[in-house]
Amino acid sequence: MAVHKSVEKRARQSEKARSRNRVWKSKVKTAKAALEKAIEDKKTDLTASLYNNYVSIVDKASSRKVMHKKNASRKKRRMARKINVMGPAT
Repeated sequence: MAVHKSVEKRARQSEKARSRNRVWKSKVKTAKAALEKAIEDKKTDLTASLYNNYVSIVDKASSRKVMHKKNASRKKRRMARKINVMGPAT
């Protein structure tokens, strides 16, 4: 396996970062799934609060460098577009 101490340390650091990143990516995916379910069911009142939650989680993941800021922006924009296509509350 690794011969140099620096390589061993880098492997430890990478594993810690990987586990932290997995937590945040999972949070983003869970929030996205809940939001898409609400959009699919046409629950406009619930959609607004879930969208705010989704944006918050994506922004936090972006600030922690789990995803690039433009990737986060793209995700938020696509969700907003889906909500707008759904139409106004009835």
